[in-house]
Order: sequence, then C-alpha cells, then structure tokens
Amino acid sequence: MYLRTNICYIFLGYLFNLNESNICRNFKKLDNKISSIMKKEMEKAKIQIVKDMSLDKNKILELITDVTEFEIEKPKDKDKRKKVYSGKKKKCTKKKEISITQDKMIIAISSTYDGSIHDIKIRRNEDTIENFIKSDKYRLYCDRGYIGLEDINALIPKKRYINKILSEDDIIHNRNINRERIKIEHVFKDMKIFKYLRDKCRNFIQDTFDKRFIVIASLTHLKNSF
Repeated sequence: MYLRTNICYIFLGYLFNLNESNICRNFKKLDNKISSIMKKEMEKAKIQIVKDMSLDKNKILELITDVTEFEIEKPKDKDKRKKVYSGKKKKCTKKKEISITQDKMIIAISSTYDGSIHDIKIRRNEDTIENFIKSDKYRLYCDRGYIGLEDINALIPKKRYINKILSEDDIIHNRNINRERIKIEHVFKDMKIFKYLRDKCRNFIQDTFDKRFIVIASLTHLKNSF
C-alpha cells in the first residue's frame, strides 16, 4: 500500500493505529527480507541460464537493457545539484539500469547513479549476466543511449543525423530492434505504477531506495511470471 500510493508514515499511522516510528521499523525489516530474497532469486536465474546455455550449444540468449530515471528533491548545495541534474529530464534525478530476458524476467539491477551520468557509462561499470556467457551466445538490445558501446553483440538503432535520411534497410533494422526493446519499457511502466518510483522521492536515502526498488522489481517480476 505504501509503495503503491507513496503516502506518508503519519497517515499510515492513522489508518492502522500505529506510531510512525513503529511503521518505519517494520518497513525496514520487510525491505531487508524481501530485497535479500530477490537478490538470491536473480543469482539463481543467472546460474540456471548459464546451465541451459551450456546444455544447448545452438541457443542464443536475447537480453534487453535500459536505464530509467527517478526524480528526487533538488539539493541545496550547488555542486550536488549539478551532479544529479539530468539534461534529458531537466530535473534532479537518480538512474538505475535493469536487464531482462525476452519473457520479461528481471535478471540484473544496477547500482544507483546520479542523473548526470550517461547511460553508456553505467553499462561499462556494471557486471551483468552477459559477462558470464561467451560472446557468441547472447544478443543485447539497447537504445541510442548506448551508441559507442564496445560490446560486439549489442544491437543499437541507427541514429538519424541532420540532412541525412535513413536508408530503407536502416529503418527496418531500427523497427526490428524497437519491437524487442519495447518489452523493457513495459517493465518500467509496470514498476512506475508504484507511486514511490513515479513521484518525486522525498528525503532520498540511497540504501533505502535500493532495497525498495528491488522490492518493487520483485512484485513486477511476480506479476509478469503469471
């Protein structure tokens, strides 16, 4: 209820006849338990995928990866504000990258980055499932934010430059990639049904945000698994 509506602890206290400090302690316990379970499940999924790849030599794993942003309160300090300012959103934000399989199973969640960090830099810093699989055994669908990525298996849409029209082959290439990549946008949409992620984050604390992001990801994963 809290993650879905993003209401304050005081109002929850009125609803359930509890003190707000009691609610805070209960949330911390739940966040720790559920986030730890989700991390273990993602590790199990990675191990299972690697085993399946080793059994079927002709199988190619198709992954989709993208970065999403979450608005935070504007820091008072000018230097801190510059670090978290997103030129794309024109707001102060934090970023997270997730990777999913073709059936929308979340297998990797990145650390939290400042809004000024470029998507490609986040990808280079992260250690995800494609690091455990041979280079000829997977494909990685990305958006134009990953142009310049060294990964030879990354499928990135062609960029249209000024005074240069895309060829028919490039248009078909972009359409085929976007047809696969739209799945991760559906996952982001399901996650941002929770107002905790959709609304501006009040009193951003990174450790708490990371755990609750994993909790929301696990709920989304549960929904997509049926």
